[in-house]
Amino acid sequence: MVVGWYHSHPGFGCWLSGVDIGTQQSFEALNARAVSVVIDPIQSVRGKVVIDAFRLINPQTMMLGQEPRQATSNLGHLHKPAIQALIHGLNRHYYSIAINHRKNALEEGMLASLRRRGWAAGLDLRCGGGGRGGGGGAAPPPPPRGRRARDTARAHPTPHTLPSNFEHVSTANEAGLASVASLAGAYAQAVADEGATAVGADRDVARVGRADARSRLDGAAAGLMEGNVLQACAAVVATLAF
Repeated sequence: MVVGWYHSHPGFGCWLSGVDIGTQQSFEALNARAVSVVIDPIQSVRGKVVIDAFRLINPQTMMLGQEPRQATSNLGHLHKPAIQALIHGLNRHYYSIAINHRKNALEEGMLASLRRRGWAAGLDLRCGGGGRGGGGGAAPPPPPRGRRARDTARAHPTPHTLPSNFEHVSTANEAGLASVASLAGAYAQAVADEGATAVGADRDVARVGRADARSRLDGAAAGLMEGNVLQACAAVVATLAF
């Protein structure tokens, strides 16, 4: 028995477009309780699963002033709707239903370990010879451990020195600024195109399949500022400590 369908919105959030509503109508014609599950894999990689389920609202039910939601269980709770979902017809053409997911201990550990870095990683300085965000080249061999490490330290003492070539940092900043300028132009063009498009289904169709210039601009600008702040703090700490 078919109970519904699912699809993904990579980076766009959970909502139903005009095409999705038409697909959901065909499923509800076969089963009135069919659901549409939407998941955002891009936002889910940070450890929080972004997922939602929807069912269409019958226009006749709205005209009669009846509650369109079909509920058979009190398990779970509704999430606060996103502004983007409200813009795309949430609570007007379709409604959200409670949805939950399960994770075992291994899956929770895997999601919690994504992008995890040690505290010492924040003290790495970017320079032309590699390092955090370096200019490439072969990776250095892993440092020796235990007795071998002590013997190596006595035979080849290495003083703490600061990298002197930061040309790669300057080049990376210039490339980052150029990327931010390009994304700002793309966002301005997207705003102009959206203003020229009629409000309604035409605007929704025109937005489908296009990258969100605003989100990309926010991410690029935040990454550029974060990298420079960490670089400056690490340089100060390295200068005082070493």
